[in-house]
Amino acid sequence: MKRITIKDIAKMLNISASTVSRALGDHPDVSAHTKKRVKEIAQKFKYKPNLQARYFRNKHSGLIAIILPQINKFFSADFLEGVNAELFGSSYSSILFQSGNQLNQEKQLIDYCQSWAIEGLLLSVSGQTAQLDHLNTLYDFDIPVVLVDRVIDDKRFSTVRIDDKKTSMIATEHLIKKGHQKIVGFFGNPSLQMTKQRHEGFIAALDKYNIKHNEENCLFFTETKQLEIIAKVKELENYSAIFCMSDELLVDVHYAIQSLSWSIPTDKALVSISDGNPPNYLYPRISHIKHSGFDVGKTATHLLLSKIRSQNLKVEHVKVQVDMIDGAST
Repeated sequence: MKRITIKDIAKMLNISASTVSRALGDHPDVSAHTKKRVKEIAQKFKYKPNLQARYFRNKHSGLIAIILPQINKFFSADFLEGVNAELFGSSYSSILFQSGNQLNQEKQLIDYCQSWAIEGLLLSVSGQTAQLDHLNTLYDFDIPVVLVDRVIDDKRFSTVRIDDKKTSMIATEHLIKKGHQKIVGFFGNPSLQMTKQRHEGFIAALDKYNIKHNEENCLFFTETKQLEIIAKVKELENYSAIFCMSDELLVDVHYAIQSLSWSIPTDKALVSISDGNPPNYLYPRISHIKHSGFDVGKTATHLLLSKIRSQNLKVEHVKVQVDMIDGAST
C-alpha cells in the first residue's frame, strides 16, 4: 500500500494541505471539528510524518545516527543500552547501522544518514578506515560527530574511549605482579589505532620490568578465527600467562586452553580487557580490566546531545574510567 501524504489527506477532505498540516500540529487557528476529521483520516490510513519535511520546516529532525563496524555479542549490546539510557526522556531518538567493517559501506551510510537529516552522529570506525575525509560534509554543515571506542585522531572531531595504552599496561602489570615473566599478548586488527595503543601498553609494561619480548609473544588477528587461535595457543607451552585485548579474543583463547586440557591459572594465567560479561560466564572467573560499553555509550551520547543543543563544536577527548577486576584466572 502506498504511503499516505498530507496532500492525500487534504484531497480526501477537500481542504488545503497547509490546513491538514496545522490540524495535525494542533494549531489554534484550526477548528476542533476539522482537527478531528483530519486525525481520524490520518489514523485510519496510518499516516506517518515525513521526517525530512519536518526537519526543513523546524530545523529539528530529532534523530541521531549510530554507525558501528558490527553488532557483536559483547561490547555493542551494553553500548546501545548506554545510548538509550541517555536518550530516554529527551526529544531525540536514534537510528542504528553497521558498516560490516567495510570502508565503502561506512561511506555509503554517512551519505544515507545525511538524507535522513540527522542532527548528530556516533561513529565507531571500520577496520579499513584510515582517515576521515568522508565526514567532511557533516563537518562543513556543523553536524556534530563523536568518534567512539575505535577512533582515529582528527583535530575536527571529539572522541570518547578508554586510555587504551594505559589500560593494556595495567592488565599486563597485573600478570607480572603475580609472578609471570613469560607472557604473550593476543591483539586484534593491527591497522586500528586501538590495537596499536593496546600493543604499546603491553610492550611498555614488559619494558618497565625488563622482560624480553619479540614477535613471538605479540600475536595479531585481523579477524578472530577459532581454529587459527587454537593452533597459536598450542604453540605457547613455554608461556605461563596470556593477555587478551578484547572479549572476542578472550572467548576463543579460553576455549583453546580448555580444548588442550590445560588448567587456568595453573598452566596458563589469563587476563583481558572486557566489558565485564564474558569473564563472569567463563570458568574460572577471568581477571579483567572492565571497559564498560554502557558507560561509553552514555558518555558519548551525553556529549553529542550537548553539542547539538548548544551548538558547541569545541573538540573534546573524553577517556572513560576503567577498573581492574581480580578474578581466579591469574
